[in-house]
Amino acid sequence: MERFRNISALIVDDVANMRGFLISSLRSIDLLNVRDASNAKEAMKMYQEKRPDIVFLDLDMPDISGLTMLRTLQQKDPRAFVVIVSGESNVDNVKESLKAGAKGFIVKPYNMNKIIAMLDKLLASKK
Repeated sequence: MERFRNISALIVDDVANMRGFLISSLRSIDLLNVRDASNAKEAMKMYQEKRPDIVFLDLDMPDISGLTMLRTLQQKDPRAFVVIVSGESNVDNVKESLKAGAKGFIVKPYNMNKIIAMLDKLLASKK
């Protein structure tokens, strides 16, 4: 999908299999500029260095929670386009994530239609 070719992404998840699956999914739709981090500290450094267009951020991480990282990112860059990814899709998690500034919420295991919808939302926000 040529429309995603110029998007850069950062995947933040402590589970290597989840990162790998999302990387493969993004590459299958021609989103090739993908970096990944296994913890929030590493991810914050990468974000500040590269300013990716979109961040896929796991809620449940060992060092700093996804929500805490989301709030920190929003303070540093209010235009950050962060999509929360989580295996726990309870209403409170979704509400709290959106309230903290997330642009969307994707439930694991990943669904390509949801990923594409978030990327299209990102593109629409840049127009």
